[in-house]
Amino acid sequence: MSIALRAGWTIMSLDMSYRLSSDSRPFRALALALSLCLTAQAQNILTNPGFETWLDTIGVNLPLGWVTSQITHPGSANKSTDAHTGNFAVELTSPDTVACLTTTTLIRAGAGYDFSGYASTSSVLGGSFLITWLGLLGGPVGAPTAIPVYRSSGYREYSRRITAPDSAFFCVVAFGTAPGATVLVDDVILDTLATGIRTGNAVASRRFQLFPAQPNPFSDVAVVNYALSVGSVVTLRVYDLVGNEVKTLADEYKPAGFYTAVWNATDNNDESLPTGIYFCRLEVGDQTLTQKIIRLGE
Repeated sequence: MSIALRAGWTIMSLDMSYRLSSDSRPFRALALALSLCLTAQAQNILTNPGFETWLDTIGVNLPLGWVTSQITHPGSANKSTDAHTGNFAVELTSPDTVACLTTTTLIRAGAGYDFSGYASTSSVLGGSFLITWLGLLGGPVGAPTAIPVYRSSGYREYSRRITAPDSAFFCVVAFGTAPGATVLVDDVILDTLATGIRTGNAVASRRFQLFPAQPNPFSDVAVVNYALSVGSVVTLRVYDLVGNEVKTLADEYKPAGFYTAVWNATDNNDESLPTGIYFCRLEVGDQTLTQKIIRLGE
């Protein structure tokens, strides 16, 4: 386990493309994560899970959507034709360091996911898949999940059912080798489990989803994300504790996709609202989802 955790910290330090700095603005971070999520296939929310697409025009050969140790240790993460499925896999080799690969994706707080990945190694302990959770500003939340990879005659599936912490906003999926090991990695998948979004005692149709506001409670800005599986007229409004509408965040037709609304704690006249409890309601057709948002003092 110590090897897996040490590899995990190495992976986190190499995640230069997706790691959020403490001074990043929330909506800029969301734009990056959402762009990755939009390219995911079907139920799988990871980009390029089979490593079939590679970038070789930036000076370092990387699989699309992933960061590898090839950046700092050339030769440690290479394209391989010895794939589990498709044409390519990633070959991680670490004669004198820890080789790794990692990607980051937007997730839904509190939701369940099925993780699976295929690996092949001749080492007794080849390394570990590592799944960690990040909050809105990139800080770690919850406990990481390490799945050790052992010697096998060919590709072996490693899977785990996991649940995102309530404060999680992103998931980092990574693999790190044990020192001296060589591992082939392919077909890394993170599948959503839920068929709808649960709010209180009601489960909404898959036509749309309302994600938990982040942060909540908040002082200055709250970010609300929602997703549509089909195009529809959408209204997103904020109400005070007694049911008065105070802010309209969206009221228009939108095609299927992921959307972000930023509420800066003002009303429709751009006047600052007092601290207290508010409700954000998403209406799509004849269905609604509502969540509570708490504004704290500045």
